[in-house]
Amino acid sequence: MQRPAALLLVFLAVSLPLSAAGVFAGSPSNAEQTSSQRDAVQQTSFDRNRVVLTVHENGSTKWTFHYRRTLNNASERRDFRSFSDEFNSNETSLYRGFKSNAETLTSEGQNVTGREMNARSFSRRAYVSNTTFGQPVGAVEMSFVWTRFAVVRGERVIVGDVFEGGLYLRPGLTLVVSPDPGLAFDSVDPAGTPSNASSLRGSDSVTWQGEKEFTDNRPRVVFVPPEAASRSSTPSRGTGGNGS
Repeated sequence: MQRPAALLLVFLAVSLPLSAAGVFAGSPSNAEQTSSQRDAVQQTSFDRNRVVLTVHENGSTKWTFHYRRTLNNASERRDFRSFSDEFNSNETSLYRGFKSNAETLTSEGQNVTGREMNARSFSRRAYVSNTTFGQPVGAVEMSFVWTRFAVVRGERVIVGDVFEGGLYLRPGLTLVVSPDPGLAFDSVDPAGTPSNASSLRGSDSVTWQGEKEFTDNRPRVVFVPPEAASRSSTPSRGTGGNGS
């Protein structure tokens, strides 16, 4: 049986699209797309890839995959809008593959941790937006909720045991971990980049940039209620508390 970390590696790798039409390597383009749309979208390389984990008090965690690509001219914008219309209106092979991989991943996580897990609350969205500088970008977002992803021990919520064998982030991939409003960071191992450079516990997120390889059961992130975090000393970066 594959370990969850190995499956996570596969999931993160195949979930990074080389093209908007093929988030999952080897997936056929949706049959309802026209040939011209397929050809145009398959040439659309994404240059910004980010995975955001939002951890909730009950241990369930929302995984959101964000992909961005600069659209340099009217033709690229038109083609991406055509792709977006199809992606948002129909359950394409791309999205079905995403759901299938998520369900397999949570099943294997359950086998290793002994916690009942499932993948639910799937969503997807593709759209064209503008940067703060007015540059059009094509965006694809897909998400699901992984129930009981983190273990709950008293008031602490701990991420890490699913990453058996460690985790690898490929170059160009950003991993972001965030707590919901009912939690605050207590410790992070290994150190990432907190959104608040002077206070881990005052941060809304911690970020790691690929290429990076984590060791067994890492990254490990411990959350506590905000009032518990405020009673503790505040570290400047990286780990805080003993996280045990």
